[in-house]
Amino acid sequence: MFRREIEKGAELLDKHFPKWEKKIDPDTLNMGDGCNCILAQAVGPTYHEAWKSLNLNTAKERADLGFTREGSGLFSELTRDWLAFLADRALAPFKRAYIHYGGRI
Repeated sequence: MFRREIEKGAELLDKHFPKWEKKIDPDTLNMGDGCNCILAQAVGPTYHEAWKSLNLNTAKERADLGFTREGSGLFSELTRDWLAFLADRALAPFKRAYIHYGGRI
């Protein structure tokens, strides 16, 4: 649902905070919680301070990068999609090696 936005957000984080994903705790990631969202965990210490440090001054900018959503009901889906993205990213080296050795995905 939010994959395109998340990929853009991850690209921004990669540019400014290499290996940011190693800071993410999947058990506490919650995109509706300003202390446990992706920006708070990757950049910190809070969502508000993180977006200010990245000069993401409008809610639209942050939403376009998968860092927020309008409407509280969507935060659980946004959290799920960030977790799926991070799982795919973690498995990517294994997928490449599998293909290298003749596997098909």
